[in-house]
Amino acid sequence: RSRGVTGCKLGCAEGGCGACTVSVARWDPEANTSRHEAVNACLFPVCAADGLAVFTVDGIGSSRNPHPAQEQISQCHGSQCGFCTPGIVMALFARLQTSDALAEGDIDAAMDGNLCRCTGYRPILDAARKFADAEPGTGKLDEASFPEELRAYVASKQRKVLGQRPARREDGPVQAVWHRPTTLEEICKLKAEFGADAKLV
Repeated sequence: RSRGVTGCKLGCAEGGCGACTVSVARWDPEANTSRHEAVNACLFPVCAADGLAVFTVDGIGSSRNPHPAQEQISQCHGSQCGFCTPGIVMALFARLQTSDALAEGDIDAAMDGNLCRCTGYRPILDAARKFADAEPGTGKLDEASFPEELRAYVASKQRKVLGQRPARREDGPVQAVWHRPTTLEEICKLKAEFGADAKLV
């Protein structure tokens, strides 16, 4: 906020409104590509972002050089008060990264979970539908946009335990350990080791 990066909004703080939507990208070393998904920042654990590239509405474009998703929302009058707009833009942005062309079902799925109280959904959906008729790959980032240092980090470390960090509870500080299993077998092993104390996020 002190840097003027204020696009991502906190609305319901329960993952219901979509105002805080950001796009997280994971690097897949085997496929040599990144995989984007829209997430609710208010619910996304910070430890889960280890090794991921996080894209916000402030980072994908500006008023002088907007991303196509931002541009279409503006041209189709898909924003009034603007509070929900960053989340809607980022939901659309994340979907554009997953496919070269959007189908009608993709558009509905992309906008699911983003609420708007004043604009109405018609102009927002009209903006999204422009990409169904657009040239394939419109709005899709080049793979070079995924940070090189994160690619190297993912390829070299593949860390499962991110270390111990103090957590706060009402009865005082406790040690919390974040594990990141990548297979069902690893999950079962952790559940067997920690039992009911293991919180699956």
